Amino acid sequence: MRWVIVADSTRCRVFTQELKSGPFEEIDDLVRPSARLREHDRLTDRPGRAFDSAGAGRHAMERSQKARDGEARKFAHEIVERLDDARKENAIDGLVLIAEPQLLGLVREKLTGPLQKLIELEIPANLTSADVETIYARVADQLRI
Repeated sequence: MRWVIVADSTRCRVFTQELKSGPFEEIDDLVRPSARLREHDRLTDRPGRAFDSAGAGRHAMERSQKARDGEARKFAHEIVERLDDARKENAIDGLVLIAEPQLLGLVREKLTGPLQKLIELEIPANLTSADVETIYARVADQLRI
């Protein structure tokens, strides 16, 4: 069974396709509402303050990583865990990844070797709001199904 993942940094739709030219069936919809919050709404307090290296001035310290990037990394990990669980149950024999480019890169970083071997197609695009017919047409065009 082919799995088709359609994701952005806040939502991941999971479709299955039993026959190589058959229809897609949506089986899951993972959503991370916290990732949709504006950065300042996610952070509870102001950045720390530091003294200048010379003189008596003080300044705000910059954050080492944006909170939004951290949320996207967590979501990528969650997506890969879901895929790996299905792989371990022998529920996947082919995998199509469609995701906004940044998330697609994060998912790639976290894929296990066995999952990497299942990838048939990667499409760097945000189609999470698209209807199933549009998603199917995009995959069918590239896989020639």
